[in-house]
Formats: sequence, C-alpha cells, structure tokens
Amino acid sequence: MLQDNLIGAALRFRDTELWKRLRESQLFVVKLPDGEMVYCAVMGNKGEYLALGMYKGAEGLSSYFNSLRMSRESAIDIMSTKMLFNHINCTFENASMLHFPEYKAEIQAYAKANGLKIRRSRGYPEFLCMRPCKMDTPISDPEEQAWATETLDAATALALRMKTEDPIAMGFAKPGSYPPEKGGRKIPMLERQADGSFLFSQFVMPASSAPSFPTVPFEDEQIARKFKSIKKHPNFAVQCRAISIEVAEMAEENRFGILLLSSCEDQDGVALKPVIGQRFPNNSSDMLTEFGEYLIETVDCLPVAIEVNDELTASIMKDFCEKCGIKLRVIDDERRMRSLMEQVYIYLMGIGYRIGF
Repeated sequence: MLQDNLIGAALRFRDTELWKRLRESQLFVVKLPDGEMVYCAVMGNKGEYLALGMYKGAEGLSSYFNSLRMSRESAIDIMSTKMLFNHINCTFENASMLHFPEYKAEIQAYAKANGLKIRRSRGYPEFLCMRPCKMDTPISDPEEQAWATETLDAATALALRMKTEDPIAMGFAKPGSYPPEKGGRKIPMLERQADGSFLFSQFVMPASSAPSFPTVPFEDEQIARKFKSIKKHPNFAVQCRAISIEVAEMAEENRFGILLLSSCEDQDGVALKPVIGQRFPNNSSDMLTEFGEYLIETVDCLPVAIEVNDELTASIMKDFCEKCGIKLRVIDDERRMRSLMEQVYIYLMGIGYRIGF
C-alpha cells in the first residue's frame, strides 16, 4: 500500500514539470535527516519518459553510472548491466500503462479525498524499485516510502525556486555535461530545515565505487570430487556470463529474480547448455550443480579454466572453481565474449525464454 504522503508528494512533483528545465545529466542531491544522500536525475526532457530517478547512497550512485552505460552496450550487456541497478524510479504513466495496476485505485482515492485532479496525460505516479539481480517490484517498504517522499518534496521545492533562478546560476552543470565517475563535481544540495523549508547549498560528489557481489556457495561435494579426479585439458576453457531472465511459464512467486548462468562455446565450437538459478545468491547453488553435471556428462575432458569478464559472474563461479580445482580467469576479451553471448541469446529466444528488463 502506498502512503498518502508519498502519493501527494509525487502528484505535486508531477505538476512542476521539472523535466522541462533540467536534463538527466544535471544531478542534484537531497540530504536525508539521517545524513544519507539521495542523488536525483530528472528524466523526460524529450517527452518520452517522465520520471525522477532516486539513487540512494554509494550503491545508488553506482547504479546511476551503470544506467548511463546502457546506451553504448549490446543487448547482452544491457541485461547484465540491468542486474546491477539499485535505485527507485518515480515514473508517470497513463492509467492503462501502469506496470502495477493496483496503484490506480489508491491514487484515485487519494486525489478524490484531497480535491485533486490527476493529469490526463501520464498523470499517475508509479514507483519502480530496481534491485540487484531481481526483477522490478513496486515500492512497499515504509522506510523507502518515507525517504522517497522526502526526496520528491525537495525536488518540488527545487522546481519552485527554478521559476525565478537560472539552473547554471544555482550550480547545475550545463545540459549534456554528465558528472565524472571519479567524482569532484559540485552539484546543488537540498536539506530540510526545522521549519519545513529546504536549505540550498553545494555538495562535492564522491567517486563512484564498483559494486560488490556475494559469493554463491557450491555445496555438491560429490561433483567436486569427480572434477578433481578427471583429467583437465590444458587448451580447453569455458566462458561464462550471468544475465537476467524471466521465465513466463514459472509460478508467480518464482518467476522474478532469476539468474541465468550462461556457459558458452569451448574452443572446438561445442555449445554448452545454459542453466538457470533462482533467488540469487542464497538459493542459486543448484545451477552450479547442474552446470557441473552437464560438463561431466557431455565433454570428454574437463576445462582447465572458467573464463569470465565481469565481477558478478566471477562471484557466482568463485566457490565452484575453488572446490573443483579449476582456475578462474577474468579476461578482457570483450569481442570474443560478446560473440559467444549473442549465440546464447539466440538459443534462449529459440526455446522460449523471455529476457527480463
């Protein structure tokens, strides 16, 4: 259930149409009462997607920079990048386009009770929570709703001030000038005062930190013993990549938050079967067991190494490789890995998997 304060804050922000004044590149930050920072990006300057992106703390800031990379990535890379998102988007949609239709009645009831009108064009607020290795979910946590409300109130206060002040004079960068990941850029900061108003100041952005991932435990001792006893070919390596998928045929409670561990071609061109893991990371060890069984049953010899080119897949394979006596290599051959992954992508689409975004 959405809190009334959150609905009201979102509707007030929608009325400001702040996207007509700011671009996604022009960040500002809201300092919460507990001292945490929420970085904000206003989206919708071209009228295609109206939203306020709210990126909390270091993980949120990393998520912002990850989102910027997607415009330069292949379809496979986009899926992997999407798995790293950790932020909340307050978007505005037509009633018929809501991802979570249960919002509609709550928003209408609030508007009626408070004598408000919902804009006909993309007037319904929707809150998409994007979490690492999970499908998008509606906002539900009371604490998240509270800081999202605070952030939207600050954004509305900013919009009111911008009616009389130029964005550049307020400390915003020029449109299209994205902040560097190394940090150091000054951006506007808003902090609520005791009287309810917001204090405007400047904040120096820190460097963006790389995300970290928990290791998936590999618990099949029998397969580990088999791997250690079977000869490994010195010229045989398997490339792996983790991507996000949704299996539409699965039960509703299991279809979200699914990972695909894609084991790609070996040097002889043998395509290895992709395997699925659910509820990363704690309940994903079964996919490693299936992966190990398939290798033992399918190939004449075992690989001397597992090759990955991203930290997420490395965290998935780390314990498996250590317990099975296989080297884990982090490679930088993006072209070779992408080519292999495109073939896996075609395979997945051919057998009926729907890639999750």
